[in-house]
Amino acid sequence: MERAEKTAGAAPVPGQRARLDPSRWAAPGRYGALEFKIDYEEAPLAGPIVVVRVSGEIDLAGAPAFRDVIDLAFERGSRLVVEMSDVDFINAAGVSVLVWAAARARELLGRFAVRRPSPIVRKVLGILGLEDIVDEDGQ
Repeated sequence: MERAEKTAGAAPVPGQRARLDPSRWAAPGRYGALEFKIDYEEAPLAGPIVVVRVSGEIDLAGAPAFRDVIDLAFERGSRLVVEMSDVDFINAAGVSVLVWAAARARELLGRFAVRRPSPIVRKVLGILGLEDIVDEDGQ
């Protein structure tokens, strides 16, 4: 699938994958109702972890950019945590990205977890039986 070049602040076109500029990977970005920031944290015993902080709505319009953010984060390391405490809405498109990310981490022999999910994210993951990807500490 061809990817459309996007810059931070531009909303993705539905049906197209937004491609983030790797030179700006640590900079916050905004895609429609979705905001993100990627950075590193050091886990006490586990070493560096790539952390993606997401806020806003992860819906059909934002899911392609969300996937690209996670894909870009995996380029920086195979231990990935997505912090979702400020996510106001998530639908099947957003959940499918989380399922993909968990599978991608297994493929890379890495680790993936959702840290501090908002009440709506926790509820949706619980209904779908995906509580096992939630790790409150994200270590």
